Amino acid sequence: MEFEQYDNPGKFYDMLKHLKITNIIENELMLGLTHLLILDPNHFDIPPFLATIKDHNKVILCAFMTPPWSILVHGVSSLDNRPFQVLIEHLVEEKIKVPGVNGESEFSEKFAEIWCYKTKCQKRLHMASRLYVLKEVYLVKYTPGQLKKAEMDYLDLLIKWTKKFHKEVKLGVKEEYIKNHVKFIIETGNAFIWFDEQPVCMVFFERPHEDGVSIGYVYTPAEFRNKGYATSCVSSVSKHALDPGYSYCSLFADLANPTSNNIYHYKMSYFSISKKRKISSQLGKHTEGNK
Repeated sequence: MEFEQYDNPGKFYDMLKHLKITNIIENELMLGLTHLLILDPNHFDIPPFLATIKDHNKVILCAFMTPPWSILVHGVSSLDNRPFQVLIEHLVEEKIKVPGVNGESEFSEKFAEIWCYKTKCQKRLHMASRLYVLKEVYLVKYTPGQLKKAEMDYLDLLIKWTKKFHKEVKLGVKEEYIKNHVKFIIETGNAFIWFDEQPVCMVFFERPHEDGVSIGYVYTPAEFRNKGYATSCVSSVSKHALDPGYSYCSLFADLANPTSNNIYHYKMSYFSISKKRKISSQLGKHTEGNK
């Protein structure tokens, strides 16, 4: 088996686009994040880790990591341990810190098991989620108000809401990254607010690329919840995404959150296209040399 690391996000993106191992949408997260690096190479503080494992010149496993986020892994179905061992051996040898792993259950569980065995650490499940994809927006009954693109006047408010969003989903993210990311989303015209006399809900376009866009950072402050604002906001943003030519919208929903799954699956007619994903945000203590 052959390990290959990529210095050029464009080359890695082209590889992902033409990868035949699965439906391309099932690798939506890695595809979108790689495209983000093409648009904004310095979006993350640390250079990304982009790699593939090949068997007989065919890619069978790919990996992506932009610290402090977990490593993403994706590959062909029913992989044995060897490709993961090759990947992990390189990470350990290069002393690359891995805070966690994200991917379809089949891949993330296998990576976590081998990593923990290799580095003598423990794993814990942080979140189980499911990928939904939308190709058509059905009519829904909107709540009072309207959708507007967020301007820089709302930077402080959206930073505040984004901090609360990250706190609720329990993802430890540095404040500086949050500030820079929200500013980037507003500047690129990808931040939206639902107004009902005042801002009541936000939604971001995340990781747009040639074929699709992800709906993310859906957040309604506690005092405005249970009034249908998120449904109205997501519906309007999704329609806005599909109208100019994106072929689909994608969205990850926490399986432990019945509200988000209800909005995306039933009211919005999103449909699940992949097995549940697992994020193990902590892989315990690493070996002494892996810091």
